[in-house]
Amino acid sequence: MKILKGEFINGSAVVYKKKNGRLVQGLQYRDGSFKWFNYKWIHHYFDDRARVISDNGIGYIDRIGEECIKAVFDSASDFSERRALVCKDETTSLINIDGVVLKEWNGIFEASQFVNGIAAIRKISKENNNPEVLVIDREGNIVETPKKIFSKKNTKDLLHDVQLESWHEGIIRFYDDGFLCVLDYSGHQLKSDFKD
Repeated sequence: MKILKGEFINGSAVVYKKKNGRLVQGLQYRDGSFKWFNYKWIHHYFDDRARVISDNGIGYIDRIGEECIKAVFDSASDFSERRALVCKDETTSLINIDGVVLKEWNGIFEASQFVNGIAAIRKISKENNNPEVLVIDREGNIVETPKKIFSKKNTKDLLHDVQLESWHEGIIRFYDDGFLCVLDYSGHQLKSDFKD
């Protein structure tokens, strides 16, 4: 069985294998053992947390593969500066890497990544095509936009940055004609037999 392995970071490396034609993601530990996951999707690690999608919703796993924040959310962002936005029903929460809620808002919001302690957020609404963009600090407080931080971009551009898949922990994920593929630094590649 061919296993594609990324770099070891904080005690584990992201690994992929092919099972029944699909790519399965897991972790390899320093002792050589593996842990394979049955999640529908596992995103990259940020702040030692990876977003996972299960039948129950979206949550997070830690570097040893344990579910550290239960998969109960309708949507969730990646962590940045130890903060993420999660949505459940019609409530959006700012959480820390332990899952502690720091701030809540009524409605569904989207956010940029935190940069230098601030992030841009906006409320998603069918009625409002041009929602106001707010800037929050790491505790969820609304702050004024420091112009020097956004000298190259305005705050609305932060929400439209396309996060293209790129090399992450020694592996790059990409789609070839609708089929998920993974490639490591040595040029080894695995390709799913099914379109996602």
